[in-house]
Amino acid sequence: MINTANFNTILENSKEGTLLVVFSANWISQSTIVPIVTDKIIASKPELKTIMIDADRDEEVLLRFSVSELPTALIIHQGQIVAKHEGTFSKKQILDIVNSFT
Repeated sequence: MINTANFNTILENSKEGTLLVVFSANWISQSTIVPIVTDKIIASKPELKTIMIDADRDEEVLLRFSVSELPTALIIHQGQIVAKHEGTFSKKQILDIVNSFT
């Protein structure tokens, strides 16, 4: 389970690369599509570090990044948030952003 302590460790370890953080929850209407799209992103770019955060279990991390809509994707490059996409996203949308930093 992701919490503030281990999320900080993940962020610290990703300062040299790019990290995709996907916030979702089982109750949202897109709950079945979000993991499928995220898996396709991972398959297309296996070097991209990716973590999924369950909004219901990890509220502290959700609040830290002011996530108010689900799903939300954060792209963190070299330790800095470079993009935040709220709402449903496609593989192409996320990869276009990620590729602009890698």
